Amino acid sequence: MNRVLGQNRGLAVFLSLALYCCLASACNEKDIPEQSAQDIATPGSDVPGLDIQNPSGHDSWTDTTSPKPDVNIAQQLEPADSCTNPKWIVYSPPPELPPLQPELLGDIVYCSEDITMTSAYISNWLNALDYDTTFSGRDTQTWLIAYRTGRSSGEEGIGTARVYVPAGPPPSSFVVIAHATVGLADYCAPSLNEYYLNYLVLPMLARGYAVIAPDYAGLGSIGVQGYGNNRDQAYSVLDASRAMLKLFPQFGSQTPFVVVGHSQGGGAAIASQALESSYGSGGALKGIVAFAPGYNFVDRTIWPSLHPFPLGYITYAVAMIYYADFANIMGEEHGGYPFAEDIQNTLVFALENLCLPTLMEQTAHLAPDLSDLLSDDFKTELASCQETGVCSQHIEAYMDRCSDNVLMTDPEGAPMLILSGTSDLHVSPEAISCLNNWLNASQTEADIYLIENEDHVSITTVRIGFV
Repeated sequence: MNRVLGQNRGLAVFLSLALYCCLASACNEKDIPEQSAQDIATPGSDVPGLDIQNPSGHDSWTDTTSPKPDVNIAQQLEPADSCTNPKWIVYSPPPELPPLQPELLGDIVYCSEDITMTSAYISNWLNALDYDTTFSGRDTQTWLIAYRTGRSSGEEGIGTARVYVPAGPPPSSFVVIAHATVGLADYCAPSLNEYYLNYLVLPMLARGYAVIAPDYAGLGSIGVQGYGNNRDQAYSVLDASRAMLKLFPQFGSQTPFVVVGHSQGGGAAIASQALESSYGSGGALKGIVAFAPGYNFVDRTIWPSLHPFPLGYITYAVAMIYYADFANIMGEEHGGYPFAEDIQNTLVFALENLCLPTLMEQTAHLAPDLSDLLSDDFKTELASCQETGVCSQHIEAYMDRCSDNVLMTDPEGAPMLILSGTSDLHVSPEAISCLNNWLNASQTEADIYLIENEDHVSITTVRIGFV
């Protein structure tokens, strides 16, 4: 059984996408044992080596018993690649490459040296984010890379990433940061924006860890991101570990690393735990941290049968899932195939051209309910396939893709820490209860903390120190 701390029994039920996954799993809030207010206020107080007693609600990073990264003072961490490519080429189609074999996963295709984050820059950002932190006081060099990765379809893919390495003695371990939802358009890729992931990356740099932050394959690179596809996202994360090891061979094989993800990235982190033992990572995955994880663990072919299925402000997320599925099944020009005709052109334009938060704002009014989002032809075609077994090629491929997306986590895999807030409207407490049930069904242990009054974003800033 998983250890779950904290809940708010009086929280209103928000019918979000995550909640509908919960309803489909027939689980409920009572599966999370009730804890005292003290348990909610100071999660982790029972963890040896941590002294979390900050009345402001922010975790102290000044404990002396929690381990710092090991360092090898004999050498600096320098990339094996010359990294002389111009920045723009990292996001360009790759040259002709040999057929992808397992040993080529994570191979560096392009590498460009990017900005240096000065210690003053990092310190100022940490102060602005209100982190109480022990800071190593070192500058950090960044690089942009493109690397080879697999796609859930079995095809070859290219991932892009931003890499961060503190100056001075290098750590013997690193962190993979899996980002939250940004959109499907290539220029939404977080690696293009040096600031976007500071809220997750800088606390790791402050403690001296090296970091790689991948864009999922198809985001900033060829193809379409497999949004909501557990395998696709996990492959990008696990191959980012391989890319880190190949870029910096000083790390050596089986270097320990941890995956930290938020929202979509939290789901990608959990999927990485499920697949690491079979797909591999080149390193040794030692832990998973998932903030407010958007983890798809229900076969979503049942979604159209759920009535009502209100969307509103989450229209963008559900539309991104459908678009990504059909763009990867039928080709990019058919990503809008399942959408209702009266909103199809507007929705496709938004998905292909807008990033969050604009994408959310511009699509919230388009489909009050899932029945408004999907075309009658698509719903009929899907229902007929499910009832009769007679399916068109693309619907059969969609059914297979959805079925393959349901992943059981690994009982023998890396331990998991999951944190979410009672005021989260995107990943509700009910959804976390469902995830807890799913992990129990998978016989996978995890420490799950439900923090009172924190929302989808604030959970990261107030609990990153505990992580």
